[in-house]
Amino acid sequence: MLNWRSSLRRFSRITTIVFVMFITLAGISGYTAYSQAISTSISGKSIIFEDMKNNYTFSDQRLPESTTDEINALGKLTITGNTKGSSMRNGFPSYSVKTGNVDFSYVSNKPLISENLDQWHLVDDPNKSVDSTMLDEKIGKGAIIIQTSKDGIIWVTDKIMTNVFDTNYAASEPLYTSNALQLTNGCYYRIIVAYKTRIRTGQSKFLFFTQDDFSYQKNLEIYEFYLFNESLIHFNDPNMKHYKVSNDPIRTEPTGYTGAKEIKVSDPFYNLNLGDFTVSGFTEDSKDTDGNPVFLKNLGDQVTLWFKLQYDINHLNGNAALSVVSDEEGFDNYFRTTKQNFGKGTLIIRHTDFQNIKTRPTIYTNYLEANAKVNADTKVGLYEEGDYEVALNYKIKYDKTKILGQSVLPQFSFHRVFFKFSVRNGNCMVFPFDLSTGAELSNTSITPNGFYLDLAKSRYLSINVKREIFKEGADGLTEDTRFNKPAKDGEEYKEEGVYTITVKNQYTNQETTKKIYVGSNPILKAHVFTQKPISEIKKEIASGATINEDGSINMVSKETVAPKTIPEVNKTQTTQTIESTESPKVEQTNQLLGLSNLSIGIGVAVVAGLIGIVKIRKRK
Repeated sequence: MLNWRSSLRRFSRITTIVFVMFITLAGISGYTAYSQAISTSISGKSIIFEDMKNNYTFSDQRLPESTTDEINALGKLTITGNTKGSSMRNGFPSYSVKTGNVDFSYVSNKPLISENLDQWHLVDDPNKSVDSTMLDEKIGKGAIIIQTSKDGIIWVTDKIMTNVFDTNYAASEPLYTSNALQLTNGCYYRIIVAYKTRIRTGQSKFLFFTQDDFSYQKNLEIYEFYLFNESLIHFNDPNMKHYKVSNDPIRTEPTGYTGAKEIKVSDPFYNLNLGDFTVSGFTEDSKDTDGNPVFLKNLGDQVTLWFKLQYDINHLNGNAALSVVSDEEGFDNYFRTTKQNFGKGTLIIRHTDFQNIKTRPTIYTNYLEANAKVNADTKVGLYEEGDYEVALNYKIKYDKTKILGQSVLPQFSFHRVFFKFSVRNGNCMVFPFDLSTGAELSNTSITPNGFYLDLAKSRYLSINVKREIFKEGADGLTEDTRFNKPAKDGEEYKEEGVYTITVKNQYTNQETTKKIYVGSNPILKAHVFTQKPISEIKKEIASGATINEDGSINMVSKETVAPKTIPEVNKTQTTQTIESTESPKVEQTNQLLGLSNLSIGIGVAVVAGLIGIVKIRKRK
């Protein structure tokens, strides 16, 4: 049998292993929940129509329905992304997206796609509409319609797929991917799956022929939910400072929204501005050399671009004859975009980084209909350092027949709003860190290990580093500049010398200087710490001053302290005074010694008792 000490050691080891495993699993679990993409099944509603003349109508009448979990649905809808939690928002399941976008996938149910006549299976549907949505092609073997909404009431069709579940259907590819603009403001989604099925119910004879009899159904699956990025949605303070960045719209050529055509006073869209773009969340604003606004941000600032739509796009300026219409073959010549369906207004944003590298333009088609809210600030996005180019292209229809009452072909005009702005960090700081310890080095710091620079993502500061060494010459140590050059983020400095780091912000005209010494020479330490010339430090050392490890100097006092004259007193009186003064201290000391001896005695007794117990247990 194991003794009690061995059991205790084994129990301790097991407890440690279990604790480590618990911490490890908890860490993995937390990482999975908040840092990796997860897939979530979305439950939908299912409606069955037995009337083949029905147009999959669901929006204007109340129909009997069940959930897709309760029936043999055609498939299952899942969303995949860095999402967490599930709550309700205005009656819709709501999911928070921590980072990135979300993919929508629909995995079909194989039996329904099979050709087994005695089971419900897909058949071709020649119909070209689902509810009020018109399709360019027939439904075929299933159609999927993806709609978005700003409020969960008015829906905008974003994507239509027809004949989805034929033999070439690739379930591994996402049906749809959310975009940053949708998640920035929060977005409602509706996915509609429409398809026709049949099952053989028997056979009948006609003359000499035998034919199969079938029963048919039209099926509708509807999935609705809400997605938002909680880190980007915040209250728009009405007192927040807004800076208008957009220029007035111009009328362009229809080919690529190029050129600028004159807008006459007689034109119906003369002086017609759909809305304004503004920027908020900055500390100060400035101008670049071309007159474009530059917004300076400090720690905690969130530079945000907003758009405020002034008119209903279907009745511009209250005029029923003016409306924004879809540009189905739109392209932007400035950004070199491909020809595509721009929808009702397209927003294009391009970012240029500190290395003058232009990123691929981000294109938000159908922006005015799907994202902008009338008379409300709609968030476009949050922006870090860089230069930005923004364009809003839209097509206007001028329907003369609604004014003149005669058959006149409608006229179209193409319009464009274009502007630029920049974002810069407003600080004027660089952060040196010790190469060995990783500790931040302040001004006049000393390190024998060297240091590296962290620009804290301030890419547009002017940073210069000068290295000086001191050589022994006829007159002692003399300065010698080894280099004086621009610095870059992460650059390391290991060689001995005095480094002077100068930081300038061209937009605030601020300048910061830091001195750091790399090495162990005491005179150079003192030079950096005290900022005194080396010649002065040498004179102080010659006068008897000493240098501490941190570079501070212990000066020698120039004043001579005169000895104090003690007056003669009666020796007997002096002795009595001393005795009367010291006797309480002696008595106190004796009391403390007594307490110490008592404590030691008690401690020895306790230890002896513990040893006795151990020996008794050993014998047992």
